[in-house]
Amino acid sequence: MIVGRMAKVALAVLVLAMVGPSHGSVERVIVYVDGMACPFCAHNIEKRMKTLEGVDAETAFTVSVEKGLAELAWKQDVQFDPDAVRDQIRRAGFTPAAILITAVGTVERIEGEGERLQLVSLKTRRSFGLESAERVDRLESYAALGKYVLATAEQNEPIVARVSGEVVGEGPGWHLILHQWQPVVFGAEIVLSVGPLACENCSVRVVRALGGLSDAVHAEADHEEDRVRLWTRSAQPDLDAVRRAIEQAGFKVNHVHVEPTENASD
Repeated sequence: MIVGRMAKVALAVLVLAMVGPSHGSVERVIVYVDGMACPFCAHNIEKRMKTLEGVDAETAFTVSVEKGLAELAWKQDVQFDPDAVRDQIRRAGFTPAAILITAVGTVERIEGEGERLQLVSLKTRRSFGLESAERVDRLESYAALGKYVLATAEQNEPIVARVSGEVVGEGPGWHLILHQWQPVVFGAEIVLSVGPLACENCSVRVVRALGGLSDAVHAEADHEEDRVRLWTRSAQPDLDAVRRAIEQAGFKVNHVHVEPTENASD
């Protein structure tokens, strides 16, 4: 049984210049790499990783030889594939170790053979499982999230959380060993008619522009419908600032609708 109604779309995430949540809304990826020893190693890994369709190469991309990791932003309109990430590391001549991700979505409790949790994208309904590990801190984090979901389910609001942890498994059946989580809280949802948005790159430009607003929590754009959604911390956002950000990105705002909303918090 899935607890919590999905009648109202209410997704919120710290803006990292991404569009359209998918597959549990992966937003940030850290890949630990064995064998890096010099700047040339880092350059080779960065070059390979940027060939991945989901990597947002224009957002902060870090390869640290000292820490032995690559950290990158993931485009939320592209399904996250841990196999593809590992493959590019191997093609660069190195061995992929742990993959850590940060993701956001509605947390749902699945009952049946062994109760479990999963993180689901509101837009596409893609999901991945959340699991615990044999470490006390992670077990407590998993148990706390389960209790939070159970306690807030009767409020009839989507339970939106930002989670981080270690990717386990391959292919479409991968899941996440939960390390940390936090509820996502927002004050208003703004729907804007913007256009024309001719292509996906136009959508990305608008979302990046809105990401610079201090009140922004999450933004997404649909170039096929010329529609932009923005979630803000404040229930009374500065619409003039929103308009200016979009216009400075080179687009016209045709219509604005603001709907104050509430999301569960602990």
